[in-house]
Amino acid sequence: MKKNMNIREYIYLLMTDKDNSFFASILKGIFYLASLLYLLALKINFYLMRNGIFKTVYLEAKVISVGNITLGGTGKTPLVELVSRIFIENAKKVAILTRGYKIAPGKSSMPAADEPELLRIRLPQADVLAGPDRVKTGRTAICNYGADVLILDDGFQYWRLSRDTDILAIDATNPYGNGNLLPRGILREPVANIVRAGIIVITKADAVSSQQVEKIINGIKSINPDAHIFTSTHGPEKIYEFANFEKMQIQPGQEENFPLEWLKDKKVLVVCGIGDPDYFVKTIESLGGVVGCSLFFQDHHPYVFGDLELITKKCRQAGVDSVLVTEKDMIKLRPLIQRHILGFESFKIRFLALGIKLRILENEQKFRELILSK
Repeated sequence: MKKNMNIREYIYLLMTDKDNSFFASILKGIFYLASLLYLLALKINFYLMRNGIFKTVYLEAKVISVGNITLGGTGKTPLVELVSRIFIENAKKVAILTRGYKIAPGKSSMPAADEPELLRIRLPQADVLAGPDRVKTGRTAICNYGADVLILDDGFQYWRLSRDTDILAIDATNPYGNGNLLPRGILREPVANIVRAGIIVITKADAVSSQQVEKIINGIKSINPDAHIFTSTHGPEKIYEFANFEKMQIQPGQEENFPLEWLKDKKVLVVCGIGDPDYFVKTIESLGGVVGCSLFFQDHHPYVFGDLELITKKCRQAGVDSVLVTEKDMIKLRPLIQRHILGFESFKIRFLALGIKLRILENEQKFRELILSK
């Protein structure tokens, strides 16, 4: 295990085969055996669902599931946003049901995890309800908020709630990991189970060759010939300053926006705790940004005071005064900076977020029509 690496980060290294030492090979063997037990549990669960022992619940609203079959980094959250916007633009009352343990409806200021909170900010017209029991939050959305469309965020493995269709996100840069199930690999269920998806969106298609995309599409068709398959990219949308050690507190809605061209030849410190930091870096570089230094944390990293000290140290070492993060990281960094800003007022450092928007590359109109017809 590398210095300063926690257990969770090291396990992810093993799952992605980034540690090939002798000790790692022993642990991988143990993880493989555990993955067989995980597969058995999945099969038992499927059997119970198919035979009606575990009941599927039907709600009086259109239910669209958006999910994936691998851990993190597929671009599922921007896809949830796009699907939600399509319904909102067609005068539908949308509620997004996410995992978690806090309910944060609509315009509520109640705290939530990074993804639900980001969806709440970017989609003020929708109600975002977070909770482990999506049947319960779905009923709340219908009864209390008048929702007629429920978007089931990360719903591909949530079999308890019936849905009109499953939309599956597959990362073009790493479709199925090493092909193994958790905890030996990053697959949450066997690749063969993509047969359940009605619509499949290959994300980050711009980051690989057209031949690689075609290979992924052909593989999908061999398993699920009836699926509607689309390709997409995560394009930069906006850059805005959300915190500044000199300006004290910048409240939500008061951020200073910059044109994307601002980043050209600008040297920045890149900080992120997401599933695919390399794609974020490539996006910055595509805008002409210069990555002076970077700090990568585990997906959904809970930022603490020590991280601010480390960020400040890295800025001084690299000679940069601008820190660029994803919007997911902004959600957790902003309140942390507001709590501790008085300890850093002597440092001239600004924090900026790069907003990302998912775009369907071909047949976008067909995608929209399919979503509305489900």
